[in-house]
Amino acid sequence: PKEGTAFISVCDREKRTIIPVAKELSQMGFSIVGTSGTVHMLKANGIPATHVRKMKEQRPNIGDMMDNGEVSLVINLPFGQDTRGDAVKLSAGAVRNCICYVTTAAAAIAFSQAIAAAKEGRLSPIALQDTPQKEI
Repeated sequence: PKEGTAFISVCDREKRTIIPVAKELSQMGFSIVGTSGTVHMLKANGIPATHVRKMKEQRPNIGDMMDNGEVSLVINLPFGQDTRGDAVKLSAGAVRNCICYVTTAAAAIAFSQAIAAAKEGRLSPIALQDTPQKEI
């Protein structure tokens, strides 16, 4: 997606890593929504964000937003068993609604850079067979 709403929910150990990603998405015009801890951290770093309830919380929640076509990107970096149930439901909702779903910090960084490149016209597809081959 080149626009829309990005849902961001990250575990405590990844919160610092996601700040530049969220800032870049916001600067590109994405609206940011997220879980309470993530939104608090983003706002503390000057990034506008709106709180949305987790999948396991009362409705309306992020699942409803996804089902209603209100989310174009999901960045979810969970940690531990506590977040496993929500992550499974979140990924199922993303697949069901054809929403891009990112689950690692490295992928979130690469994805935001790819969106920026696509918006600036610096990204063009290359056939796999046309890429340089490295010898092993």
